[in-house]
Amino acid sequence: MRRNTHRYFAYQLAERLGRANVDALLRSLTAKQFREWEEYARLRPWEDTDRRADWRAALVTKQIFDSNQRLVDVVLAAAGVAKHKRPRFVELELKDFLLQWESDEDASKPRRKQTWQEQWKIVERINSIFALQES
Repeated sequence: MRRNTHRYFAYQLAERLGRANVDALLRSLTAKQFREWEEYARLRPWEDTDRRADWRAALVTKQIFDSNQRLVDVVLAAAGVAKHKRPRFVELELKDFLLQWESDEDASKPRRKQTWQEQWKIVERINSIFALQES
């Protein structure tokens, strides 16, 4: 299908329009309409729109994460908890909140299972972020 770029585009268009039957979609369009859709897709690639949506979702998620950390700090300070006993603020970058998609190569590789020690380190990290630390 990759060799026939028009057919490949027809599938992309059907997916975008929520149509399961690609042949029916093609029968419903004139050749001129189909060419216009192809030109529109070249001028404004759909992949860019999807990628930007991922970045917007990551930004909102990061803002919620940062706000919650600040809120915990403010509440604990108001409750009289000493600064050295409050959880440390974790500074994460926006890319840390982006969805990671597996490529076909990654999906075919067998995954290594985490040991219980690795899982325990993750639990400790989460606790250090959100729980009171004993000094």
